[in-house]
Amino acid sequence: MLEEHKQTINAYAKEIHEYNYQIIMSKIYQYAKKIAVYYYEENPYGLQALNYYILSVEQTLKDKKILNIPISFRLDDEINNFIDHLVYTTRKSLISKHIFQNTNIIHLNNVRFANKCMQASEIVQTLCDTYHFENYLLAIYPGYQEEAKLYDDTGYHYANIVYDQKYYLIDVTYPQFFHANQNNLDRIGIIGLANCDVGTFALMHETRRKVAIQLLQNGYIELDEETFKAYLDPFTISFRNGLYYENKNDFSYTTPYTSKDYIRFLTHKDNQLNHEGKENLGYQKRPLKNWNLNFYGSFE
Repeated sequence: MLEEHKQTINAYAKEIHEYNYQIIMSKIYQYAKKIAVYYYEENPYGLQALNYYILSVEQTLKDKKILNIPISFRLDDEINNFIDHLVYTTRKSLISKHIFQNTNIIHLNNVRFANKCMQASEIVQTLCDTYHFENYLLAIYPGYQEEAKLYDDTGYHYANIVYDQKYYLIDVTYPQFFHANQNNLDRIGIIGLANCDVGTFALMHETRRKVAIQLLQNGYIELDEETFKAYLDPFTISFRNGLYYENKNDFSYTTPYTSKDYIRFLTHKDNQLNHEGKENLGYQKRPLKNWNLNFYGSFE
């Protein structure tokens, strides 16, 4: 049965570079949700193997972006203030292996920033401490509760808040969330796979989109209550699995949380689990009752 299901997915995958890749991936995800009941009840190990196969198909899309904004790094960039200095130094450190002799411009679109957020945040923190600038480490755990391990020991993200006349949020590795391989709403609802990535939700609404574009281009944003919420909402939404939408019937891809709520989340005085339930967050543990749940219809 597993080989038969793999062959069906492979038949879809062969069309991935000939047609709209998002449509092809949606077909693969929907097929995976359709057959999930069999694996859930009869063959959980087969489900894991099927997911690995889907991940291998997704990897063929890793160099595609859902937002094609040129992001360049120049070794001779003009440094106008301390925030620019932080971004420049951190970017230079992260992309050092991409800097070659006689190369002055590095196109950051071609750099993979996954799993580098901790390194980046530590560079920013060290520089701020060295020059005595007020700074805070922003640790975003799935559901805003580290102990819950909603994605086992993965899925966390680090950024920084720095004060230099104003408060700024610095996130140099933010481009990692805009690769095509995990940015499809139909990815939601598959048992054992992480949900649709942050980038999709960041582009859905005007303020979020403005914040995302500024972060992609500049590596930082000026922080206020509106931009703080716009930055964190996409992470919050990305933690929701398919059961959230099936149970709540809420396809708005918004959150009720304010910037003050997020401060409580980030300081461990509250968390998303308390409001939305652990079953609805992180890795989905059981199949959807309706495998054909439409995650695009309400938003479009």
